[in-house]
Amino acid sequence: MIENFAVSNTGNVLTFVNPSGKTVSMKIGTVVKAEVMEAIDSGMVALRVIPPVGKSEDMQGLIIRARSEVPMSKGQTVFLEVLSGGKTIKLRLVGVSKGMAETSADNDSTAILKLLSGLSGSRLSSKDFKLITDMFKSLPESIKEAFPEFKAIEKLLPQIQNLNGRVLKMAAEGSGLMFESRLKFAALEGLAAASKSGLQGIFMSGVDKDLKALLLKIKDKLKNQKILKALKHEGFRHAEVAEAVSRLIRNIEFFQLTSKLNEILYMFLPVSWEELNDGELSFRKNTDGKKESYTCDINLDLEPFGRLSVSVTMFDGAFYVTFLAEKADTAELINSERENLQKRFEAQGLPLKIVNISQRQEIIFGGKPQQGVDLKV
Repeated sequence: MIENFAVSNTGNVLTFVNPSGKTVSMKIGTVVKAEVMEAIDSGMVALRVIPPVGKSEDMQGLIIRARSEVPMSKGQTVFLEVLSGGKTIKLRLVGVSKGMAETSADNDSTAILKLLSGLSGSRLSSKDFKLITDMFKSLPESIKEAFPEFKAIEKLLPQIQNLNGRVLKMAAEGSGLMFESRLKFAALEGLAAASKSGLQGIFMSGVDKDLKALLLKIKDKLKNQKILKALKHEGFRHAEVAEAVSRLIRNIEFFQLTSKLNEILYMFLPVSWEELNDGELSFRKNTDGKKESYTCDINLDLEPFGRLSVSVTMFDGAFYVTFLAEKADTAELINSERENLQKRFEAQGLPLKIVNISQRQEIIFGGKPQQGVDLKV
C-alpha cells in the first residue's frame, strides 16, 4: 500500500499519483533511498523516500508502507530496487547504510548504492534506446564526418537478423560496461605507443570500439563552437543531441554499478530489434566446492510473445537450459521447438542435459534475482 498515492503501471514505468494530482514515476530497476520512519513487530514498516538530486519536488512527501521479510529499525537508511508493479508492487532491499561504524567494504557498497540512487530512472527501455540511436542515424553525412564516432556506434548495434554468437560477443564487449577495465589494459599494453602519440595511441589499441568511449568523445566534441553551428545549420538542436549522449552514458553507468554491486556482468541488449520492448543479459560464475559453473540469464519482453526468461548454465562440460514464459501459448511454442533446440546443440558438439520449459505469470527484470530480500508493497 502506498500512503496517499494511487498507482498505475504502464510498460516499464510505475507512476504514483496523489489526490492533488502530482505524479511521481519510477522505472523498474530504479534504486531509491529511503528512511525507516516506523517499524513494528508484525513486519510492517513505513518508509520515507529520500529524493535524488533534482527530483526533490517530485518525490516530496512520498511515504511507502510495506511488509518486510527482514527486521528494520527506525532511523535506518535503506536502499530499495523497484522490481515490479501490478496489484502487488515489489521492492527489493539491496542495502542498508550503517553510519560511521561501517567497514571499508560496507563503505564501498554504500557508495555504489548512493550512486545508483542518484541514477534513478537512468535505465533506458528498448524503445528509448531505439529513439536515441535512430536520431544518431538520421544525422546528415556532414555531421557524421565531423563525428565519425556516430558511424562507429552504428556498427556496435547489430540487427537481430544478423545476430550470432560472434556478433553478440562483440556487442557485449563493446557495450561500454568494461570501458574502464579495457582502458587500464590498453594503457598498459599501449604504453610505448602512448608515449609517442599521447592518449590517441591508447584509443587506437581497441578502446575506441567501446560504446562508452565513443560517447565520451562525442560529449567532449559537442563543446566545440564549430560543431554547434554545424548542428544548428542542419536543423538539429545541440541540447537534444547532448542530452541523448548523456542519457546513453548514464544508462551504461547504471548497468556498470548494478554489475559491481551484484558481482555479476549485467547489461542491456545492444541489438536493434523492432519487436523488443525490453531486454537484458547477465553473466555469472558460480562455485560449488571444487567445481565451477557458468550461467547466462537472458530476459526479453517481446511483441506479441510477452516476457520471457532464459537461463543457460554450463556445468562439468554439459548444458542445462530453463525457459520461463509469461504467456501459456509462448511456453507451448517454445516446447514445440524443443527437439530442434536439442539438434542445434548436438550439431555444435555441445551436450545438452536438461531443457525445462514452464509458464510463470510474473517475470521480473533487473539485477540478481537470488540476492536480496523482497518487500511487498
